[in-house]
Amino acid sequence: MFSCIKPILLCAFLFQITLTHAQRPASNGNFQKKVNAFIDKKIERFPWEVNFNMAPVLYKPMSGWITYKYIIKRNVGKGGKTGAWRFSLSPSFLGKTENIHPDTTLKFSNKRTNFFRPRLEFGYEWQKVKGRFILFYGISSFYAIEFESNKSDDHFYPLGVPAPPRGKYEYMFRRNYFSVAPLIGAKCYLNAHFSISLESQLQTTYFWDKSSTYFNDAFLQKDFVYDLSILPYPVYALNLACHF
Repeated sequence: MFSCIKPILLCAFLFQITLTHAQRPASNGNFQKKVNAFIDKKIERFPWEVNFNMAPVLYKPMSGWITYKYIIKRNVGKGGKTGAWRFSLSPSFLGKTENIHPDTTLKFSNKRTNFFRPRLEFGYEWQKVKGRFILFYGISSFYAIEFESNKSDDHFYPLGVPAPPRGKYEYMFRRNYFSVAPLIGAKCYLNAHFSISLESQLQTTYFWDKSSTYFNDAFLQKDFVYDLSILPYPVYALNLACHF
């Protein structure tokens, strides 16, 4: 029975709040004034800011080389003509060794993998300031290189034959990325030192791959791949920024 009474009490409570609010228009006007004052308040603008991108954490497809993990902005200009230079350098390195005792079921042993990816992004944005809100638009470009190598001391090659030879196997891969993109976004200052922003980009990306394979120090094959793509990223970056 109590479960039936709870919705009735909730509706009565909401009705009482609505009735009380309707009987006090002056307080509603004061609330609206406070909201407008909050929105229109001018925030002190510092020359430097560091933006930490939450998009790769919240949305896995944005991880890797597609977007930056952080970006530094140098704010320039005064009055109604403001903008910011953008810069990000994000090197990453991975090295691991898998010590596996060889037997007839394994493809390799003592496998060593090295991965290195430096990424540089640079651009400029124009800004339209309205109180504590900023609409920005501009252009950004990035260049990234991926290096990967895999080595195995005791490798079965080729696979699928009755008596595959065993020996030293080495695979080397390099990928180059270059992208140019228009961008647009919006920022809200929480206070003078912190802000949140959302950024979108339309990326035109060109990459080319080169890979080489060796077995017992003898060259086996070399591959080349080229690709050009134009892709929209509605949530390219979701930034939490610190200003100083």
